[in-house]
Amino acid sequence: MITTNLAREPGQEGRLIQVGIQLKLGDPKEAETVKAYMPKIRSEILYTLCDHTAASLSSGQSRIALLEELQNTVNTVLGGKKGKRGKIEGPVEEVLFTYFLIP
Repeated sequence: MITTNLAREPGQEGRLIQVGIQLKLGDPKEAETVKAYMPKIRSEILYTLCDHTAASLSSGQSRIALLEELQNTVNTVLGGKKGKRGKIEGPVEEVLFTYFLIP
């Protein structure tokens, strides 16, 4: 579970986000690499989440876009390379939310 502050909206109180995230790997052998980089991965996920406001994450479509952004973030940490349509290709095939709450 990751909990962090979201970016403030003008005139609004600060908001928090709590998310549970699961990484789907293309090759199970990459699990040890992911585990070794987990502190950096968690840090980069926090920074990515802090760039968003509660309003910007209110729709399902925006949450799907966030998943794709998080996938690129994690694959960048793991040494991925830019591929088609600007997507970062790496060991993480998909990022999934197992929990998502903006109280």
